[in-house]
Amino acid sequence: MKKFILFTSFFGFLLTPFSFAWAKQNVLQDLTYLQRAGTKLVDLNYRLTLETGQTAEVTFTFSHDNGSTFPVACRSITGDVGKGLTSGYKSAVWDAGVDWPLQFTDLGRIKATCLVTGEDPPPDDDRKPLAFDVVSVPLTSSKIIYSPAWSLNKWLDQAIEMGEMTKRPKGYKVAKYEVTNHQWNEVAEWSVSRGYDLKQVSYSPGEENLPRTNVAIKEVVKWLNALSEKQGLTPMYYLDPFEPRWDQNRDGKFTLGNDSMWGGEEEGDWDYQWDPNFDWTLIPNGKKHLTGGWIEFDPNYNGMWDEGEPFYDRNRNKVFDEGIDSLWGGEEEGDWDYEWDPNFDWTLIPNGKKHLTGGWIEFDPNYNGMWDEGEPFYDRNRNGKFEPWEFFDLNNNGKVDDGLTEVCRTGDISSIEKYLGGFSIGLHTKLDRGGFTLPKSDFAFSETHFLAMGGRENSEWGEYWDYYKPGPPDEGPKQGLIFKDEWPWGAESPDEMPNIDEYAITPFGKFSSPQGVGLTKANDFGIYDMIGNVREYINHWHKGTPPGYFYGEPFVIKEVMVSGGSVSNGFEKVQNWDSWDPDYSEPKWEIVPSQVMAPYLEDWSPDLGDEINPPSADGNPDVGFRPVRWTF
Repeated sequence: MKKFILFTSFFGFLLTPFSFAWAKQNVLQDLTYLQRAGTKLVDLNYRLTLETGQTAEVTFTFSHDNGSTFPVACRSITGDVGKGLTSGYKSAVWDAGVDWPLQFTDLGRIKATCLVTGEDPPPDDDRKPLAFDVVSVPLTSSKIIYSPAWSLNKWLDQAIEMGEMTKRPKGYKVAKYEVTNHQWNEVAEWSVSRGYDLKQVSYSPGEENLPRTNVAIKEVVKWLNALSEKQGLTPMYYLDPFEPRWDQNRDGKFTLGNDSMWGGEEEGDWDYQWDPNFDWTLIPNGKKHLTGGWIEFDPNYNGMWDEGEPFYDRNRNKVFDEGIDSLWGGEEEGDWDYEWDPNFDWTLIPNGKKHLTGGWIEFDPNYNGMWDEGEPFYDRNRNGKFEPWEFFDLNNNGKVDDGLTEVCRTGDISSIEKYLGGFSIGLHTKLDRGGFTLPKSDFAFSETHFLAMGGRENSEWGEYWDYYKPGPPDEGPKQGLIFKDEWPWGAESPDEMPNIDEYAITPFGKFSSPQGVGLTKANDFGIYDMIGNVREYINHWHKGTPPGYFYGEPFVIKEVMVSGGSVSNGFEKVQNWDSWDPDYSEPKWEIVPSQVMAPYLEDWSPDLGDEINPPSADGNPDVGFRPVRWTF
């Protein structure tokens, strides 16, 4: 009688010798396998020991003749098998009843085959720790619309106008490499005796040149301050914020007025949401149904007026008169707004009546974002002069606060949110103080994109909309040289390049984890790893909504943003809406260069703000950082 047995002997070693990469040690060790009682399922366990940058492909075959041959491939197997395996203890389950049905033996054995990729020794094994070093990058102008240099210069114009900068930079000093473990510890050690609470990072021998990762951004800003002071520069990050200014009426000075260029946005505007002197006899029961700036005129949603519900009392008799009064507010003649009320007090909005069209006042007829003589405004003090509140009074003390006096050396810079109601790193940074900071990026431009491209500015002739030029948006498109988004090495996408390992450490190359900095080619600016290896923090960090800083309805802002793409993140294929195929009228799915080199949002709606792979403010294993500073 045959026994229902597959195996009678088990081995904790491989039955045949293998050649392993680097030949320093067996890569696959401690192999064991055991058939489950009463089944034809076989449990396999083993251990992989790989070098940095290696992955393994493991497959199994079966012998029914005590290892003389291994004719059966273990295909019906689940668990830790196949490509992309990393170091550690592994397990899998083989269903022998599928691959070797109705067969029996007491001489069964299993062989594991291990193919290692990333087999060349790490090229930085013998390199000494790299010192912190910078390269000089000139800030050039450009006539190529939407190019990194063109967009950056447009943003600088706005930053100077807004008071974020007082002078125009000539260029950059940019860290040649992403900050390494060794470089971090050098600055952290120096900083301790200078009042900083920075901690050194622990790492194993040979990891000196790995990027500093898993670091909270609140620690990064302190390290950047320490680096600045170590090099005799003025620190960039401060615990106390400054209040941004904007010379809206362009008189060359900042005033403490209380007028508004835009109607209905701030306290004192003539509506029930903001005006403390609003005449509530117009809307009986309205105030008690006011929620979030809106009156619910039909709380029970029955389409009828019921006792106790709000209504527009046009004849002021406090009784809802069918045919005279209105159940819904602001829709018919006699409602208390400038569209319908013949007795509306136009001294509240000088120049408003002549710009009233279709029931709406055009507050910025030339679309330049500024108040110009003769345009409407909300004149709260009724003196006929436009006196805007030309700075953001974050602490509501009625005066301009310069801030930026307490250098951030200890603690958490974002704790300022306790009395501001929100946090923005931009309010704690004076851009032209000359110290080291993170590259600044926003939705319309990106220093990281500019630096990553290394000066490459390919273009093609086409149509474009000049969003920066003042004027109505319906002037139509213009023609000119338009920036053609490409990679620093050319047009070929990294996932299609057989030699990508020469240019960047990406998910498409031979490495599966971050490597030492500077192993690939530098771009034309002399900067390494702007694309690939690890993603990099940028100077965009918000929490909540600081009062007075953002207009409109509150919206969710992601805390931290990054750029660069890494071996494990940031190279997703997205819909490139600028690359429609006219034959199919649908966008292409591809890796968009600007999505990798700059923060990218899947949806431009501020309500969503879901950038691809947002990092944590507390650090990620594939996120590092790179210091930059402006030169003047």
